[in-house]
Amino acid sequence: MPYKVLTVRKVNYSLIELTRWQALVEKELEALPQVTAVGVNEGSNTITVGVRRNSDDSPVRSVMRSSGVPQNAYELAIGFADCPKEHGCALEPNVVTDDTARATSWRNRPGERSLQEIAVNHPAFAGFAYDSSGSSTLVVGVKGAENIAKTLRGAIEVLRRRHVIAEGAPVVPRLARYSFLELDAWRDSVEARLFTLPVVTMLDLDELNYRLTVGVQPGASTAGVVAIMRDARIPADAYTFETVDRPRLEGPSIFHPSPP
Repeated sequence: MPYKVLTVRKVNYSLIELTRWQALVEKELEALPQVTAVGVNEGSNTITVGVRRNSDDSPVRSVMRSSGVPQNAYELAIGFADCPKEHGCALEPNVVTDDTARATSWRNRPGERSLQEIAVNHPAFAGFAYDSSGSSTLVVGVKGAENIAKTLRGAIEVLRRRHVIAEGAPVVPRLARYSFLELDAWRDSVEARLFTLPVVTMLDLDELNYRLTVGVQPGASTAGVVAIMRDARIPADAYTFETVDRPRLEGPSIFHPSPP
């Protein structure tokens, strides 16, 4: 009986991490005229960014740095000078290093495993939750109308397999401005800094309204939170505030410990 050889290779980042970072920077990178392609390269375990020959690549590195993408998690690939993105030109990778890049990590959030599994296969996925009216209908958020059909099918498959919903349970799509991957990356990028502020009591990813929720103490100023969000380049409509005096044990929220 013939044997198959399985080779195991150690990598720096998981596919989930790379996909999440790609979702975070893709729109901004593709707006740069020197960028010809953006994608996850599973062979090199990096995000590969195609750049036109003889063009300035510093804006690309700036986007990666400000978004917290580690220096060894991406590479620039010098492509043909006039190659349109849709032509899929051949690329010649040259690894780029940037000593000031900030590293982030995929955190262990057991309560979000279903979300993570759907998002890594369907980057337009934004979250799922039961309708706030109290009905039994599950609402699945999707970024972009063109992604609804495929994302909804993928989400239903995972949720049934994980026994979150039963066969035939009502599931409806809802358009979202931001994806789960974007919101999760933003959450990780500000979590530590937010919890240095005494006024912050909670940080939550709202899976029904597709935004971050920052809990603050009653009557507290939110100026410090807004400054951190602005510095992290998080859009103002991607987060909201809620008055939370003490931790509430619900969902995957993260709470700031009260001082003794």
